[in-house]
Amino acid sequence: GLLLLPPKGAPSDFDISPMLSVTKMLLLVATRECEGLMVDESSGSSRAVLLSLFWALQGSLLSWCYLQLKGG
Repeated sequence: GLLLLPPKGAPSDFDISPMLSVTKMLLLVATRECEGLMVDESSGSSRAVLLSLFWALQGSLLSWCYLQLKGG
């Protein structure tokens, strides 16, 4: 998936380092984009793309959490 989240039923020793790396990179990109928006408020298209990314990431994470809770 989008965040490289572990699949349902993953073993307890599942390597989460790739997921943490992706999450760290996405946070870095989002921070830079937000800083850019604060400096230049005229970039409306960047704002729309950033919001779409946030919605996609949030949806992916919430879906994964739901499936983990439902399976447990």
